[in-house]
Amino acid sequence: MANYMIIVELHNASTEDYKKLHSALADSNIYRVIKNIETGKFYVLPRACYQYIGDISNIEVIRCSAENAIKTVTDTYELVVTQSLGASWAGLTEI
Repeated sequence: MANYMIIVELHNASTEDYKKLHSALADSNIYRVIKNIETGKFYVLPRACYQYIGDISNIEVIRCSAENAIKTVTDTYELVVTQSLGASWAGLTEI
């Protein structure tokens, strides 16, 4: 199973733009949550961070999926996709 972290910055975006982005990315199985594999608990990622965990193992496919979702909201953005073997965090809200 592949695990990718996606970071998106929308230029001149409102809170409403980010809400639209969250929804569009969720349609591609990219969510603003992260799971603690030891406890099974989920946490909300910061506004511009997302995670994909699934069967797609090609980083370019994930980038294209994220980019297509972003383009439904705006044409001015920055996007980074990284493959991750794990993560550590602090201060995130548990859901």
